[in-house]
Amino acid sequence: MFKDALLHVTGQAFQAAGYELVGDPLQQASGLFRFRRPLAGGWYAFIEFQLLRYQDTPTARFRVNLARSRGVSPQEGRNTPGAMKASLTQVLWHVYGLRDIPGPDHWWEFTSSVELAQALAEAGRLALTYGRVWLEDLESTF
Repeated sequence: MFKDALLHVTGQAFQAAGYELVGDPLQQASGLFRFRRPLAGGWYAFIEFQLLRYQDTPTARFRVNLARSRGVSPQEGRNTPGAMKASLTQVLWHVYGLRDIPGPDHWWEFTSSVELAQALAEAGRLALTYGRVWLEDLESTF
C-alpha cells in the first residue's frame, strides 16, 4: 500500500527530477523506500522514505531522509568528505529556517489512504523543493 501510494503521488515528479526508486525488496519490506540520482563527480543523492507501522493501532508514520555519498548506497562512501545525511525536517528547520512543520524531528502520521496521500504530497513537495537543492549542491553542508 505505501509503495503504491508513494509512486502514485510522487513518482512522476521524482522521475522528472532524475530520481529513480531503487528496487531493493528487502529494504522495502522493512519500510525503506530509496530514490537515487547520480550527480557530477561520482556523487549520488538519495531521498528515502522511512515507514514505521504500529502493531495494535491503525496509525502509521513516515519521515524523509536525505543523503549524499560517493557510493550507490548512502552507506558506501559515507566517510568521504562531502558526504552528508540528515532528515528532511532537520534540513528544513536548520538550513532553511522553515517553521511550517512542527519541529526538526517531525514524522508525517496517517491513519487512512487519504491522509497518506496528503502527507506524501506535502513531504514530496518539500523534498523536491528544498531537500533536492540541498543535496545536489556539492558545496552544501550540515
